[in-house]
Amino acid sequence: SLLDAVDNSLEAGVRQQIIFATNAAKVTRCRRSAEFTRLLAQATYIIPDGAGVSFPLRAAGFHRQQRVTGVDTAEALLVQANARARSLYLFGANEEVVQALAGRIRREFPQINLVGVRNGFIEGGEASLVLCDEISSLNPDYLFVARGTPLQEQWLISHLERLFFGVAIGLGGSFDVLTGRAQRAPDWAQKGGVEWLY
Repeated sequence: SLLDAVDNSLEAGVRQQIIFATNAAKVTRCRRSAEFTRLLAQATYIIPDGAGVSFPLRAAGFHRQQRVTGVDTAEALLVQANARARSLYLFGANEEVVQALAGRIRREFPQINLVGVRNGFIEGGEASLVLCDEISSLNPDYLFVARGTPLQEQWLISHLERLFFGVAIGLGGSFDVLTGRAQRAPDWAQKGGVEWLY
């Protein structure tokens, strides 16, 4: 599984793994942008976050392929990080949301070493380089980046040579869901592949 692969790689000392989620909108963006396709192709793992990706995969012969959401993956990585007493850096969303997520992690996952918390509103250039240096000096096992597509993918890949981390995941607007500020669709909509309607 993805979680086993990440866990085993971190235990073996492998760094700079990247997880990007993809959905129908990102597939469409890939068809229109060779640059965005190049960004996604640099991920270590790509998860099918959406029926628009998982259904065609099943039709193409990957019969057991289920939808794997970024939110569910993030939750599972938090459980893993807590069990292994690993470190985490949060980068994204607005200040209120990222601080709320940090508070939740401190309460519910006390074994996680939360080494950094930074909102996603950062100017380019020098400020990004300073942030990269901060993250790299901490070398977190997990780096959660929630800046939306394509900003999070562009930021991670363009700074990869300057960043040190174990595994990074692009989470879009998931910090809002992880804090309970945005509600997910009901189970029936998620399982039926129509969460996007909610």
